[in-house]
Amino acid sequence: MSSIRLSIVSSATANRGGVPIWLANPEVRGRCEVDRKLSARIPPGAYVYTPTLDYARPVPSWQWNIDGVPIPGATDPIYVPAPEDEDKEITVSVTLKGAYASAVATSGSTVAYYSNTPGSGVYADVVTSNVVQANSATTTINLATTGGWKTSKTTGSMTAGSPTLTVADATNFSVGDQVIVENTASYGSMGVGGAVPALYYADATARDADTSKATNTRCWLQSTGRVFRWNGSAWVADRTSTNDPIYYGWAMPKALVATITAKSGNTLTLNKDAVVSITGANVYFDCLPLAAAYFSIYSGAVANRRLYLPTGEYAFSDKIEMLDLQDCFLFGDGRTLSVMFSPAGCWSFNIRGNQCHRTIFRNFGYRGSHRLNSWILDEDGNRARGIHFELSFDLLFDNLRSDETMNDAITLGANCGQSAIRSCYARFVTPIRSYFQWTFNTADTTDNNLIDCEVNSDYMIPAIECFRSDRVNIIRFKGRNAMISTNTSGGFLIDKPYLRFSAGCFYEFDPDKAPLSQNAWWGNPFININTNIGNTSGSGLDLAANGGSVVDADIEVEGYMDATYKVRGKAIIVAPSYGGVMVRGGRIKTIPYVPGDSIAWGIGCDGDSVTTSMVRFEGFTHEDPDYPNAADWSVFHRFADTDGHGRVFACVGEQFKARVKRRNRTNAQYISDGGI
Repeated sequence: MSSIRLSIVSSATANRGGVPIWLANPEVRGRCEVDRKLSARIPPGAYVYTPTLDYARPVPSWQWNIDGVPIPGATDPIYVPAPEDEDKEITVSVTLKGAYASAVATSGSTVAYYSNTPGSGVYADVVTSNVVQANSATTTINLATTGGWKTSKTTGSMTAGSPTLTVADATNFSVGDQVIVENTASYGSMGVGGAVPALYYADATARDADTSKATNTRCWLQSTGRVFRWNGSAWVADRTSTNDPIYYGWAMPKALVATITAKSGNTLTLNKDAVVSITGANVYFDCLPLAAAYFSIYSGAVANRRLYLPTGEYAFSDKIEMLDLQDCFLFGDGRTLSVMFSPAGCWSFNIRGNQCHRTIFRNFGYRGSHRLNSWILDEDGNRARGIHFELSFDLLFDNLRSDETMNDAITLGANCGQSAIRSCYARFVTPIRSYFQWTFNTADTTDNNLIDCEVNSDYMIPAIECFRSDRVNIIRFKGRNAMISTNTSGGFLIDKPYLRFSAGCFYEFDPDKAPLSQNAWWGNPFININTNIGNTSGSGLDLAANGGSVVDADIEVEGYMDATYKVRGKAIIVAPSYGGVMVRGGRIKTIPYVPGDSIAWGIGCDGDSVTTSMVRFEGFTHEDPDYPNAADWSVFHRFADTDGHGRVFACVGEQFKARVKRRNRTNAQYISDGGI
């Protein structure tokens, strides 16, 4: 089948717009210090794009300068001043590339950084001289020496009901140390430290005889390992829900977290008994009790703290909490060298921060316990995010690696504006079944950047989300079985995403559920632009008016995602009430058609129940090597069935004529050189 080219008629020729004009200069935000982060910001209303080119948007590019001279390679929205930049003036030039012209503007010679009254949560811009200053944190704390953290690890055995732990080597363990005896049992059974939920019965007969529990009490059966919930009148099977993803229907075995009270040779006495016997389990020094002195500050802001994590693996039994740590800098030797992790049977490793402005995390890794033998969240029902910050401005997460974190490898939560996630990598080998898993996430915030990040998952995963956020740049994201979503966000730029989806990437965990009935992400678009969260609710942002852009996306489906259903997925879907979304350039490549495929869309607007308006597809290519019988599916599915005013320009594909129909409405007429 020959390619079919679509173009807009009616007013397209007369409306050759696409000339950006600056009305105000771009801004530099951040404290101008060595190793800190500066961000380029285009203020709202800083330019106009004229004359109007139907729903097109100019694409920005950046160039940082030292004393007016371009810095080689400094072409991203953020820049980190180096020692050689000291006492020099830093500016940023922003070029807006339109369809027929470009315009450049350069920032002024001052920067604004965020400051606040400790604990108040109120932030204000402060103007300061644009002269780089050395980082004011002069003392570096070595967490492995000054902080007392240890990488101590051995193996040991315990007998059920006994506090005695016999280890292979007790040299690096002392009385008073908190240790973790790692769980070795699989899900659905008891661990050396017990299980979640704590209540259990031998079998269904013993369970049904107990009707005295409070509503929503959970238990599990030793006979099957399955979890049940008391609904007030009967015990019912506990099922995963998007709002309560704690047990996943199975009991979760726990590690034993205890303190050494006595030591004799290689025999350690703990302050807790083993619940079940265990042999050859990993035993770790628990760094958590010593973390509080450096991270959990509740009595007021602590500034200028540099924390160094040397090469090694550091075990944690629970989350690290940070509060009021202004200008904190936590750094290691490399993202595969300095690693914090949670052993199997512990709550999945996470760092939570609040009111920690200008925090920097750099060059370390962290590993959660998101594995089928240790798939547990916080015992109180809180989600165990990898790194999650709220009410904290001007953050930088640089060259970090996340492995098997249960939820949100890095999340910029409410009011974490002017922050950046750069060169961060997330790896998943276990399938995700929780709705809440967004690997890199910005929520209810503005002016953030995700640059050169990568998600590598063996199974389909929701990777990046902009949730009710404004002006977020997602640049050069690389994903394997990883999706992007802009849920009710505006002003976004998704530039040069590279997405690959492999065969067999869908997964079903619970054998009691029908296939595809679980929240396994089988139906989500690879890039999803929508307002399904409730427009601007709770954000105070005029997101609907800002729209966004997807530029030069490269998406390829390399094989059937599900052997039974042959699901191929949607590539880029726009289902908004947005005021202007542009999809420009790029391609989607799919595999040969086989009858029975569930979904085979390329790019499109889904107008069901919403008005698809002011959407522009331009220069996008859909490659399908063999699609002779696909009349029911289209690249632009339902695009012409809505009441909106979309535009299609110079797109190429094999499927275009299936559902893009001729319309005689003003500003919404389509023709094809192959006929429709």
